[in-house]
Formats: sequence, structure tokens, C-alpha cells
Amino acid sequence: MVHFPSDLHFDIVSRLPIKSLLRFKCVSQLWCNMIDDPSLAYMHLTRSVEEPKMLILDHQTKNPDTSRFTEVAGGFLKADMKLVTKFAKSKACFLESCCNGLLCFAKNYDDRVLVLSSWRPISKGPLCLLAGRPIFACGALHWFVYAHVDRDALKGKYIVSFDVGKEEFGSISPPKYYSSSHLLDLGGNLAMVDRSFDSHIEIWVMKEYKKKEWVQEYKIDVNPRLGILDDFWVEVIGLWEFGEILLRYRASFISYNPKTDVKRYIEILDLHFDIVSRLPVKSLLRFKCVSQLWCNMIDDPSLAYMHLTRSVEEPKMLILDHQTKNPDTSRFTEVAGGFLKADMKLVTKFAKSKACFLESCCNGLLCFAKIYGDRVLVLFNPLRQEVIALPPHRASYTKKSKYGLGFDSSTNTYKVVRVFSRGGSFNMGADVYTLGTSSWRPISKGPLCLLAGRPIFACGALHWFVHPYVDRDALKGKYIVSFDVGKEEFGWISPPKYYSSSHLLDLGGNLAMVDRSFDSHIEIWVMKEYKKKEWVKEYKIDIYPPLGISDSSLVEVIGLWEFGEILLRNRESFISYNLKTGVKRYIEILGHDVEVLYHMGSLLSISKFQTKQGCETTLAFSYTSKQSSVFLHQSGQAGLHKGLAPLPGQI
Repeated sequence: MVHFPSDLHFDIVSRLPIKSLLRFKCVSQLWCNMIDDPSLAYMHLTRSVEEPKMLILDHQTKNPDTSRFTEVAGGFLKADMKLVTKFAKSKACFLESCCNGLLCFAKNYDDRVLVLSSWRPISKGPLCLLAGRPIFACGALHWFVYAHVDRDALKGKYIVSFDVGKEEFGSISPPKYYSSSHLLDLGGNLAMVDRSFDSHIEIWVMKEYKKKEWVQEYKIDVNPRLGILDDFWVEVIGLWEFGEILLRYRASFISYNPKTDVKRYIEILDLHFDIVSRLPVKSLLRFKCVSQLWCNMIDDPSLAYMHLTRSVEEPKMLILDHQTKNPDTSRFTEVAGGFLKADMKLVTKFAKSKACFLESCCNGLLCFAKIYGDRVLVLFNPLRQEVIALPPHRASYTKKSKYGLGFDSSTNTYKVVRVFSRGGSFNMGADVYTLGTSSWRPISKGPLCLLAGRPIFACGALHWFVHPYVDRDALKGKYIVSFDVGKEEFGWISPPKYYSSSHLLDLGGNLAMVDRSFDSHIEIWVMKEYKKKEWVKEYKIDIYPPLGISDSSLVEVIGLWEFGEILLRNRESFISYNLKTGVKRYIEILGHDVEVLYHMGSLLSISKFQTKQGCETTLAFSYTSKQSSVFLHQSGQAGLHKGLAPLPGQI
């Protein structure tokens, strides 16, 4: 190193990432002194080519006096998370400001400050109270004025600045006053986010700071493009890699490229989330009583969505039994597999109207509809014991309505589609409702004909057979109607051939169809590559004599069971059949008037999505168990109440 000028070394290493430089400190004392030199740090600010990162400050640690810092670097497919450090602090200590990688904390209840020698007074302070955490950009700190300050006295200058070099306060006028806005540093420039619109946000940038002129740099559609239901909760964090903009919406982080219109979700995973997302729903719900911290974590919607893809729960049957002492009550029983005997446990009882029927199910959530009158829809999570009513849809065309509940994995949102007839078999309309919003939206183009039966959700779409009374010649072999939940578009699928005695199902995440047109066996066709719309005959099951079933038209394939078995129903009998070993076993299910659902439990708390419009419905839904009762009464407020007496006639 003695053969090269020191400024040449500074010029080289000032372009390296900070973490690499800190590792080089162990090379020698000379390297250590060079890297600790303040002049290198100041040079590094302007020369480094490091990619932008997020620094996650997590207060939910085991020790309430400790916060954890995690660094999140961008990645093309997945964010790279590394623990930086833990920070011991007082409970009353809060982050006040940050600048060039340095953080400033303050203890709120005492004047304990970090000083060099002493504080110096500034002759002229700001004119009014300041709000929030300041943004450092263009050599100055910036705040919005406090929300309760008299606006008329400010004459439009709602941003207060502090020039760090001159040590002087000033005022800046935003493009116009927005009650729902925030400031940020966007690529070294002062920027402001306008969240006053329902469908989009606007980002204004002050590119020439001396002129104090704002330019509308970005307009980002947030609903439905980004799946953001309320832009009030949107926070723009800054510029990310590849020209993307990093946004935060509640507990989700989204990297969005305005040029290509591509979005990607960035998983900000806590180690706790990573572990508990692989546990069964019932175990997690028991953990809610451990502490408020555990309760908040398990109720977090992001954990519920993560649990959908990571859980290793065994499939179960959910038995909906209508034959109870009270005709307005149905009973849910969960049936888990067992090597010798099925394990049956009462989940809950559900009090409903006699004219209320199950319309659709998806990811452990059930959708019920009242058939007559005002046609009210209700969502129900049996394991969570929560029920909510959806906002009422348009009252017209209700007699031949079909409903489907589906999940959009690109936005982590649930949607309900309603298909109705305007008169005739080929004059159809459709509406869609996104869970958490206030109203239904019309779909420009509905399906071509009437639909039959309950839909099957698989591969991101809902699927129905067409109604048997529809003219087959007009359909040209396309007898399955699909609805893409993400795109909100209807489509058509051709079965291998038309079977008058068939039914659809979800088989291991794939769309499948059961052909019951043979006397001695049934065939199960599976669409393994959904985009290609190609069917493969996956199973051929002899039913007579091996299973003792004489009429194949009465056989219903429920789904895959444990040990590679297939679960079938024949009238009131349930059979678990292993194709490889030829072993069959009967599962005893008590009750005759029962519906069987292939069920995976949902961790999602749907009570958070109850809307004011849904609360104003006139249908009284409730359900009871030994521990609690959840209800939606005439005035409409849904909630969980402990120790309520069961409804009359219920056990």
C-alpha cells in the first residue's frame, strides 16, 4: 500500500459497500485507520453504488426494552433479510429522525440528549407546531405543520423546512393542501404523496429545490391494480431497484414498476411468522391465550395468507349436518383421518334461517345465502367461529343467482362473484364483491348461459358446469364455465367429452372431473397444466364388486385423503380407498341429511372485514358453541361474546 497515494485508496474503497469495508478492518491496523477516517465516510456518501435497502425496526421482541433491526435488500424474486443488531432502549424511547444511515432516538419523559459540548439557541424558530418525523432532503429537514393549527394563518405554507447549513427555518407550499399526505426523500429530492383519491395516489417531486416548484412525477393506480382497498393506509417508502417504487400497505410491502406495470410482494418475515405459519390452525388459535403479543401475531392477516401456502395440515372432512333438534340450526363436525378409525370432533353449531343454504367454499371459508327475500350473503369461518354479513347487492334478478367465493393470490384478497339471469338461458349478468370493500361492482361481460350446482375453486378460478336445460348445440362442447378471480373474467373449458353424470372437484390443488357414465367403474380426469387446458385420466376406480357399489351415478368423489387414499361417498356411506393396495375402509358418519366439504382450516379473522353496509342487513345469523357465541342481530353489530346462552332448542 505504501507505493500508492492514500487518496487513490480512498477513491477506490469509497465505492465499495459498507459491509465489505467493515470486514476489511481486520486486515491490518492501516486498513482499520483508513476505514475509520471520517473523510472516507463523507466521500462514501456521494460515491457508493450500493442498492437501496429497507431497515426494519421491530419492537415485538421477547424483551420489551429491546428493539431489533433487520436489513432487507432487494431481490428479483425474493427479498434478502439479515439481522443487523438489537438495540436496548427504554420503553419511552422513540425514533425521532434519520439521515444518511444514522438514527436519532429520544426519551420522551426526560431531557437526556446526546451532545458534543452544548446546545445553541436559534434566534428564530418555526411559526407553529410540527407533526410527525422529519424528512431530510436537499440539505434541509422538512415537516408538515400540526393538523390542528389554524390553516388560514399559514397562507398555504403547510411544510416547514430547516436549512441545516444556515440553521434557518422556512416555509414551503405544497401543490395544494392534502389532509392525507406524507413527505419522503425520493432519489435525493423532496417528494410528497397525495392519498386523497379513492383509486390512485399521486407522487409530487420538487426537482429544483431552490425554485420550490412541484412536478407530478407518478400516478399509481392502487385499486384494483395493486389490490389496495383503502389508499389512506398506503405509505410510499422510496425508490427500489430496477426503477421500482417501494410501497407499504398495512402489513404488506409491494415493489411496483410504473413503466412495466409489474408488481411483486416482498415478504418481511419475522422468524416467529416463518415458524408458526407451518403449524395447524387449531394449535395456533390455542396460542392466542399465551399473551397479547401472540394474539396480535396470530390475528395478523399476513400470517393467515402465509399459512395458506406453508401449512402441512392433513386434509379433513367438514360435515354440515342439518338434522338437529332446532330446524334453524346446522352442526359442523370435523372428520380427520386415522389409520383404523376416523376422528370426529364437533366444531360449532350455526344458527340460520330455514331458507339459508351453502353456496360456495374456499380455503376454509364458507359462503351462505338466504334464498328468499332480500338475498343476504354471509361468510363464516368455522374454526375461528366468526361470521360476517356482506353488503347487499342489487335487488334485481335474484331468482336464478349463483354465487362463488374465490381467492386472488396476487393481491391476497377474497372475492365473491354473483351470476344472475336477466331472463332466458343466454342473457346473463354478473357482479363481484371484494372482501373489505363497501359495495359490489358490475362485471362488463357475464357468462353466456345459466350455471348449475356449487362452484369449485381451483387454480385461481371458480368453475361450474352449465345448466342441464341449456341448449348443448349452441355451446360447441364448452360445458364448463370458469371465472378468473384475479382478472375478473369469465371463460370456457371443454371437458374430455360431455358426461351427463359428472361432477367437478379440487384434487390436490388441480381441477378434476369425475366421469360416472360407466356401470362398473368411475374415471377421474385431472387438469394438471391449467394454462394448457389439457385433461389427463389420472384414476380408474372399479366400484363393483371391489367397493360393493351397484350404481355409479350415486358415487361422489370428495378428495384426496391420507396415505394417498381417495375419499368417496355412496349415499350415506363414506369409503376411503387406496388404489395401490386395494384396501378400503368405511368411515362412520352419523346423520343422514349431511353435506360433506373437503376442508382445510383458515386462520383468517374475517371479523376485521365487517363493513357498515353489511352490519345493516336484516338477516339474523348466529352460531353457538360451549365456549362462545358469535351473532349478527337485527341492528347488525357482529362480535364475539363469551358465556352467552345457546339459542332455544340447541344443545
